[in-house]
Amino acid sequence: MSGPMKRARKIVEDHFACYGAIPQPHRLVDAIAAALGFVQLGAIPHRDSVDEMLAALKGLVNLGKLPGENSLDYFERVAERFHQETGILAPGKDDAIGAVPREQMEAAWNAWRAEKYEKARDVIAKAEGRL
Repeated sequence: MSGPMKRARKIVEDHFACYGAIPQPHRLVDAIAAALGFVQLGAIPHRDSVDEMLAALKGLVNLGKLPGENSLDYFERVAERFHQETGILAPGKDDAIGAVPREQMEAAWNAWRAEKYEKARDVIAKAEGRL
């Protein structure tokens, strides 16, 4: 994991430890922008960049276990988000009618999770001027 990614992850973890959620997402964006080398939010070229950064962070943070959340609640929360976004049940959920083959469920699950990480990596690469 790169230095900026480690700094961004630490900021998100600290934010959750303090607030337990993202009540003021722009403060979190400000903190991450500063960690990535921007002096202030205004230093980010476009508002779209902030919105893209926030969306990528939310996607990534939603994959993590929340403070005090047990493993079952964690799985159910992430599986529900997956189902809302894809219309497919997460692997491990009971598809009583067998509408989606297990292999397709697993492939969709893996692709969905990978997309969340890829979006976060892209935002960091853009902030660092690599994209």
